[in-house]
Amino acid sequence: MSPTSKLSNAHFALGYVHRTWDWDWAAAEDEAKRALAIDPHNSWALLLNGQIAATLGRWDEAERHLRAGLDRDPLNTFLLFNLATTLYRAGNYADAEASYRRLIEIAPKFAWAHGYLAKNLLADGKPAAALEILEQERDEGDRLDQLPMVLWALGRKNESDAALKTLTDRFANSDAYFVAMNYSYRSDRASALQWLDRAYRQREIGLGIEIVGESMFRNVANDPGYKNLLRKMNLPE
Repeated sequence: MSPTSKLSNAHFALGYVHRTWDWDWAAAEDEAKRALAIDPHNSWALLLNGQIAATLGRWDEAERHLRAGLDRDPLNTFLLFNLATTLYRAGNYADAEASYRRLIEIAPKFAWAHGYLAKNLLADGKPAAALEILEQERDEGDRLDQLPMVLWALGRKNESDAALKTLTDRFANSDAYFVAMNYSYRSDRASALQWLDRAYRQREIGLGIEIVGESMFRNVANDPGYKNLLRKMNLPE
């Protein structure tokens, strides 16, 4: 690896920490831009620039960086996952579905792929297809994050309640963000905001980097408590 590549990767690493753990978007973006300026062909620098743009709801910019990264590194599963998730959050469910399915095709065991595809299908009004995909997910936590919503959409409310109870009993200390998402999907604003506050106190990664554009929070998006949370995190409302 050349000295230039090493320096670019060092800025990438710093930017990744600022975005993922510190929720310091300005510092993350500064490091990401430095990484890309040093090596414009660094696919990881392109990934990070795309991730930060998506975190802040700048969908076109995010997609441009992520597709440029995939042009350089077509089998990079992290680039493909982030592209799919960006397309989902931008409301482009058809292209997101195609990207998630491509990801599963080349990396069937990629974490989150089945669960996020299921969520995309649910948002696109295809709960039966979402359930079929979730049944292929081997990780219990990743499956339970989405399963209560899918069952609720299918009218299987008792099963949804049972799945949500299992999710809260087993994963409250790590997946409060997804518990909140499930309550929002049910239009239970009070419970959704309570669990979002817990996710904030637990510094859950998904809350910081994925909440902007998350369609499953549309039922609470106009609530003052939800808007206050975004302001606390310096995220666009």
